[in-house]
Amino acid sequence: MTTYPGIISRLPETPDEYSADHIARLTQQLDILARMVNNPGHVQATTLALTALPDGGYNLRVGDVYSADGILRIVRAGDAPVTGSSMTVSIGSVTVTVA
Repeated sequence: MTTYPGIISRLPETPDEYSADHIARLTQQLDILARMVNNPGHVQATTLALTALPDGGYNLRVGDVYSADGILRIVRAGDAPVTGSSMTVSIGSVTVTVA
């Protein structure tokens, strides 16, 4: 897990005059924030709220989360999630139904 020394609670106050020290501190804090936002690693939280989730996996990327009949699902490579629609195809004596 990546740790970030000096986690930001607030960006530094803007001084009345230009200060190289202020710009350096601001740049450092923005760099920490960018690394936190782009962290591809572990996330730990005590609560989670997922609002406005899609109802199916159509047009989502691998790793995206969606809800299917109230169950959270994750789009995986090779998955072809189909929800909310149905299709029946007959070829000769073989019939395939997807619901």
